[in-house]
Formats: sequence, structure tokens, C-alpha cells
Amino acid sequence: MKLFRITYLFILLSFSAFAKDSTKVEFKRFAFGIHASPDYCFRSLSGEGSTYKFKNSIEEPMYGYSAGADFSYFFKKKFAISLGIGFTQKGYQTIAFTLTGANGMSLGTTKFRYNYNYIEVPLKASLFLGKKNVHLVPSIGVTPAFMLYEQTLSKYEYNNGSNSSKKGQPNYIYNPFNLFINGSVGVDFKLGESMGLKIEPTYSYGLLTTLDSYMTEKLWSAGLNVGWDIGF
Repeated sequence: MKLFRITYLFILLSFSAFAKDSTKVEFKRFAFGIHASPDYCFRSLSGEGSTYKFKNSIEEPMYGYSAGADFSYFFKKKFAISLGIGFTQKGYQTIAFTLTGANGMSLGTTKFRYNYNYIEVPLKASLFLGKKNVHLVPSIGVTPAFMLYEQTLSKYEYNNGSNSSKKGQPNYIYNPFNLFINGSVGVDFKLGESMGLKIEPTYSYGLLTTLDSYMTEKLWSAGLNVGWDIGF
């Protein structure tokens, strides 16, 4: 919830800056940028039966991230198409379970994290609303994503203060390809003739299922993307 409160405050401050904007910047036809985002990740799940109910009762969102670079072409001052390449980690985790010894005494807790790691190729269209150095930027796009690897991370926290972790492979059959639809509404701050800073709340939803079983699982994430670009 903290991420959404920060996003709401950012939108209010952005509209204030948008209203006070007064600096003229020369139009650039091309731009190259890099970006990174902390992401709040989970999945939507549909199905039936005891396994479906159990998964819904023990799984919760996790924090992931995205990062990459993109190239943009401005058809006009207010419209651009971008193509990029990047890496993203999405997924979800379980609630903490109690670890017990042979005598039934509690030893600590454990939880499991399911990571989906993709190489992604985002394609998006953006509008730049404003006449000066601060632009409101709504964007929409699609992102083909290719599974790099999937991983289960088990974390153990013991009552004596020690902790450990173990990496493994999930027990399900996963789809190695996904297609995400993306949307954002951000603000682009021009920092001079060529450079700019973009801050945008984003949302991504997987159109394809990740599980090949009697349950349907689709990944989604919400984040706060921060990018730097240079026009030429």
C-alpha cells in the first residue's frame, strides 16, 4: 500500500509542476533512454478444487523489479513510439509457515518465493501533453517476454536469530513465453536541450497463462518507473 500512496502523492505534485511549467525546449526527433522500476507483483488465479483454494489462502504479493533501455522516435512533438529491451522479475510468495522439530517444538518460520525472470521487448506509444518543459505522458503498449529462468527461493528464519535460504526449481510446467499489456501515466521533466527525467506509475498484466495445468495463473505488477533519456 505504501507504493500506491507514493504514486498518489507523485501524481499530485506532477500536476502542480505541469501547471507552473514555463521553459522552452527544442524539439528532438529521436531519444535513447534507460529506466528502472521497483514493482509490486502478484498473480490472478482461476480454477477449482482443494489445491486452488489452498494456493489462494497461502500466497501473497511480493516485490520485484524491472530495468532496461529503449529507443524512441517522435513522429510529432506530442506522439512517440518506443522499442526497448530489458529484464524483469515478477512472481509471488507464500505466507510464513511455522517450522517444527521432531518433538513438535517451533524452530522458526519459512516462506517460499516464486520468481519468474524474463527478458522483455517492450513496444509502446506515448502522448506528450504540454507545450514547455514538463509533459504529462500517458502510454500504452505490449511487451513480448521470454522466460530466462524460473526459480523457487525458500527462506528460513530460526528462533535463535540465524537464517538461511535455498534455491530450487518449481514443480509446475511453465509457459516459456508471455505477452504483457502495459499502461502508465507519468510526467516527463526536460532538464535542458537534450536530457529528460521521466517518472511514471505503471501497470502490467500478462495475457498468457504461466501454468500448464487445471489452474489458470496470470501475472501482474504495478510499479513506479524512473527513466533518463537523451534526445538527438
